[in-house]
Amino acid sequence: MKIWFVSFFCAVLLSFVSRAQEKPTSLLQLGISMNSYKGELSNFGKADLGFDLGLKLNNKPKLNGGIYIGFGSISGEDVNFRSSTPGVFPNQFFKSNYFYLHYELNYHFVKKDKYWVYAGLGLGVLFYTPYDNLNNKLADQPTTRLPSESYGTATLILPLSVGGSYFLNDNIGLDLKIGLKNTMTKYLDNIAQAGNNKNDNLLSVRLSFMKFI
Repeated sequence: MKIWFVSFFCAVLLSFVSRAQEKPTSLLQLGISMNSYKGELSNFGKADLGFDLGLKLNNKPKLNGGIYIGFGSISGEDVNFRSSTPGVFPNQFFKSNYFYLHYELNYHFVKKDKYWVYAGLGLGVLFYTPYDNLNNKLADQPTTRLPSESYGTATLILPLSVGGSYFLNDNIGLDLKIGLKNTMTKYLDNIAQAGNNKNDNLLSVRLSFMKFI
């Protein structure tokens, strides 16, 4: 499924590039990000590295869309975490690599020649697989959850973001963005009913290099 999403992204990217040969109305973004997770084992307490690639349209004065993919890692640890359910021994540590793809719509509050200020709302999918400190899949360890619990490795995400862009010249610029990926899963850390049973979330701070194409 990951291959399908990458192929889809590449096809959309090529279609945008082919339509933007005469006048550059799209921005190619390459970014590095720091990502923190909120769940049972952390409250945005640890930052891990990620990388992002995006294509942002620039053909409207205020409202423009974009498509983004990225990958990285998240982790969390709470050595005091316990479950009150007999026979359930939840993990106190997890780490996970992730891969995501989402579409995002940006509204520009300020759009000058040299700088932009915007907010964004999106929809996408995130793939993840939580591991323990010995690099074993936590999904394969049923005693870490209640007997009725099972989960997959993909979730819908609703990204919210605010950001600003600064252009060094007519062709290139820098973008700083703070985003919250609201997930539809409680199992980024493998823990749900043994904890607060709420959806987990990701907070990211991303710095991107931008180029008109």
